[in-house]
Amino acid sequence: MGNMQTSNVIVKVFGVCKPAAGALFRASHLSLLLVFMSLHFNFSAAAQGKVTLSADQADISTLLKNIEAQTGYHFWMEDGVTTQFKPVSIHGLNLTLHAALDLVLKDQPLTYKIIDHIIVVKLSNATSTALQVSGTVRAASGPLENASVVVIQTGKGTATSTQGTFRLPDVPRGAILAVSCVGFTPQQRTVHDDSPQVFTLVPAEKELDVPVIVAYGVASQRTSTSHINNLTGAQVAIQPVNNALFALEGTLPGIFVQQVTGTTGGQVSIQIGGRSSISSGNDPLYIIDGIPFPSTSLVQTGGIINQGSPLQFLSPQDIEGITVLKDATSTAIYGSRGANGVVLISTKKARPGGGTGFSATTTAGIGMIDRRVPMLSTPEYLQMRHEAFAKDGARPDPAKDYDLLSWDTTRYTDWQKALIGHTAPQWEQRLSFHSSGPALRTYFSAGYGKEGTVMGQDFHSNRATGHGSISYRSTKGRLAVAVSFNGSLVRHYLPAADPTSFALQLPPDAPAGRLPDGSFNWAPGFNNPYANMAQYYKARSHTADITSQISYAIWNSLRLKFNAGVVAEKMDEINVGPVASINPSAGITTGRSGFGKNSLQSWTMEPMLEYSHSIARAKVLLLAGATLHRASNNNYIINATGYTDPNSLESIRGAAAIDTLTNQSLDYRYLSGYGRARLQIKERYIMELTGRRDGSSRFGPNRQYAIFGGVGAAWLISAEPWMHSRFNTLSLAKLSFTYGTTGNDQIGDYAFQNRYIQATYPYGGLRGLVPQQLSNNDYSWEESRKLNISVDLGFLKDRIQLSATYYCSRTSQELLTLPLSGVTGFPSITRNSGAVIMNRSWEFTLNAIAVQGHRFAWTWSANLTFPQNKLTSFPSINTTSYAGVLQVGKSLAVYKAIHATGVDPGTGEYTFLDVNQDGQIAPPGDLTAYKSMDQQYYGGVSTKITVGQFSIDLLFQFVKQQGFNYLSFSGNAPGGIANQPTWVLARWRDVGQRASVQKFTQDYSSTTYGAFANLTSSDAIVSDASYVRLKSLSVNYKVPVKNEPHQNRPEIDIFLRMANMLTLSEYKGPDPETQSVLGFMPPLRTIIVGVALNL
Repeated sequence: MGNMQTSNVIVKVFGVCKPAAGALFRASHLSLLLVFMSLHFNFSAAAQGKVTLSADQADISTLLKNIEAQTGYHFWMEDGVTTQFKPVSIHGLNLTLHAALDLVLKDQPLTYKIIDHIIVVKLSNATSTALQVSGTVRAASGPLENASVVVIQTGKGTATSTQGTFRLPDVPRGAILAVSCVGFTPQQRTVHDDSPQVFTLVPAEKELDVPVIVAYGVASQRTSTSHINNLTGAQVAIQPVNNALFALEGTLPGIFVQQVTGTTGGQVSIQIGGRSSISSGNDPLYIIDGIPFPSTSLVQTGGIINQGSPLQFLSPQDIEGITVLKDATSTAIYGSRGANGVVLISTKKARPGGGTGFSATTTAGIGMIDRRVPMLSTPEYLQMRHEAFAKDGARPDPAKDYDLLSWDTTRYTDWQKALIGHTAPQWEQRLSFHSSGPALRTYFSAGYGKEGTVMGQDFHSNRATGHGSISYRSTKGRLAVAVSFNGSLVRHYLPAADPTSFALQLPPDAPAGRLPDGSFNWAPGFNNPYANMAQYYKARSHTADITSQISYAIWNSLRLKFNAGVVAEKMDEINVGPVASINPSAGITTGRSGFGKNSLQSWTMEPMLEYSHSIARAKVLLLAGATLHRASNNNYIINATGYTDPNSLESIRGAAAIDTLTNQSLDYRYLSGYGRARLQIKERYIMELTGRRDGSSRFGPNRQYAIFGGVGAAWLISAEPWMHSRFNTLSLAKLSFTYGTTGNDQIGDYAFQNRYIQATYPYGGLRGLVPQQLSNNDYSWEESRKLNISVDLGFLKDRIQLSATYYCSRTSQELLTLPLSGVTGFPSITRNSGAVIMNRSWEFTLNAIAVQGHRFAWTWSANLTFPQNKLTSFPSINTTSYAGVLQVGKSLAVYKAIHATGVDPGTGEYTFLDVNQDGQIAPPGDLTAYKSMDQQYYGGVSTKITVGQFSIDLLFQFVKQQGFNYLSFSGNAPGGIANQPTWVLARWRDVGQRASVQKFTQDYSSTTYGAFANLTSSDAIVSDASYVRLKSLSVNYKVPVKNEPHQNRPEIDIFLRMANMLTLSEYKGPDPETQSVLGFMPPLRTIIVGVALNL
């Protein structure tokens, strides 16, 4: 009952629905249960009760040990205390702790103080020997600023200056100094005199203490207010991928990455924390070296690569680390741009103390189709066709049934092998140089590679990349400057359309693609795939991303920072259709081409002030800043026709007619101010508050600004003093919580204004303008409220780490196209609606060091996510166009369908549930089946084994889901003039037979064909698409090197890297990941060998 009342309070405060509040409490209960189960916590009754002492002329040390045994408290004594002890006689029954200590220490030149569960005993002021301690904290790279120096016994502390110095007054002789800094292994030292103390910290080896780039700063897993999901550059580099986003598949919880097509440069879908918007963008915010990068690519006309990927320009080998943020406080500080999560990418830089070095890497490999659909052979196909005619009571028609009456019925072509079954060669060469001095560090790299395709011919993609980083730090550490550059030139030469659909539908007895003289074969009824592939797509893109970071310490506690960046992108695309690729029977005698040009320039400036200060055992960090951002985009698409010269198809000049389809200039401006306050007390109590006021040009005049914020807290339970002596196996126990709000402005530019477009048809030789949309000045932000609760545990000195996270996001004010009255002249208007979307997930990670030795080591990790997406509210949905695709109470990825009930044993035709009993099967009245296309759960398991000079890395990805099967993209009923998978052989043949596939038919007007048409709108096209995939396998051998004195011999690594080597799935289609609904290329199996030389 108490929980229910508190749950209602949570509803009012956080604005989440009651089920979410209930889930919150279930999450908090589970979190506490995990903590206390791991602690085996059991306070002794004496710790909360009384102390009994009885002794005559006893040594104080004996009495103090007796008190420790009865209370669970521990004593710490200043140097020289034990020499002042005098024998004590005491008889006390059921004394309080303070009363017992007062009696024991009576008439002694000593004082005491209780700090947590530690009793500090010191000499009284008359005899105290306090020290004035000063010193320096440094690393191999130089002094460490803002390191924490704390006296464990008194709790007093400070932070180091820009030069790494510190000073602590009144330090008890014999006290222990604890020094810590993010990214370094903490150190402790006992102080016996006032000589200068020099602490040299080494980089952290434990994963929990390794520094990770987070929002506007650096943190460690141990002291953050949420669980941080990150991938190191080494983890990215061992995967044979050409896009860094692919490296996230199966590696991090709460992030689902899907490869839409296996073609190089193709679209990548990424969802962080689920889909939170119905019609606005769901792409995350990308931050590269501290500066935002566009989340969408410039591709406009590239059908085979779909929408492309914005990160295709960046070489995975240039990445130092990737951090994915989705919790409330981390994303709230990014305001409207953080609603869909944030992907932070840091590029490589020269390591401090790394000296000067050079490396060269060369790789070569191949790619091939991972899975193939079992298709009918020629005899099976012909049997299907003849049986269809027999069932329809018809005979083949010479005017259209060419596969039976005109083509060579003894011919067999495996079209999957012929069109997408080739071996795709690939290679890459890379060079890099780094230099690290006391003040200046530089890093430069360059790479060039080429990837062929499995489609044969000379189709390929080339990419040249360059990366540079220069950083400077003044001798005293007051000034720090870092500049980085990432650039690329990418070229594509690919078919205009993906031939995968041809490979799955062409009859196996179809004629050869070319005649003996090399010309295209235009046999009757033959849709020549090779002629179609002669229509090609060319694209050339240039990308330059320059960022700079300047930091200056105004004084020890206050630092002025300034981040700035410029992004310039340009893409030119050509789709060419030579007249030779068009069937002469169409009567077209000239060629045609499509041209697309898209350019984007953006700049960002972020001035900020950072203040840090240590007071006693509290450390305060304050951050305030502003963001100024502007992006300009210019693009057009032109359709050119009437080419008579095939050599001029790639130029507009050779066209007889030009039609401009789109021509637009877009300007986006963004202005905001933000702040963060962080308080860390005693290295174990952490609180954080973030806020941001955003202004975006994408909203109406009175709706351009909004305020977002977040609050977070963490309790590092394992840092409590009473933990150390009781739970030796538990090295980490942390409970964290965040709550906050973010917005979403991924809605396109000028969507709130009146818009006009060019008329479709000319009048008087000119095209006028026609209205496209109505203005709406109330057009406002979508808003997401997020909640995170996490438990992090570490066992056996962090050799085993376990994390559990509950995530909840509620998005409201959805921007949707809603109907208008017909008197307005417009059918609809875009405005904020009452639709509400809820995303929840349970996320688990487990990391373990099974064996850690000099010659043999074995580590492994696993992650698991249970996501849930639901449309919880949509007032008047039935009056909108969304009624046919969405359902309140279901996922946004729901598929509303007719319910298929099987095959009628009497007629051999598919049957369906007639919901409204009107005698017809048709939407919307008969839409009753709801199939969720979301993942039920997903994750990955990875392991690394090192034996001497060899190391092996394996990553398995698994997904439990439903997906569209082959029935959703076949388009032809079994029996027609199109090949089919062998699964159709389980068809109905005789009355009374029970079968899963209806009888064959080739008659478009038959009831059997009508039943098949209904099937393509039914739940039968959705089936299990779960899979387990060996995502990557890497084998590395480090050639032993015997270094002679005064000689620097090179290090040589020989490696083998493989991707998508094995897929286990019952999916009925080309690939369970892409599902190839539109006939896109499935992901390729890739094998790469390489050699790396490091000097």
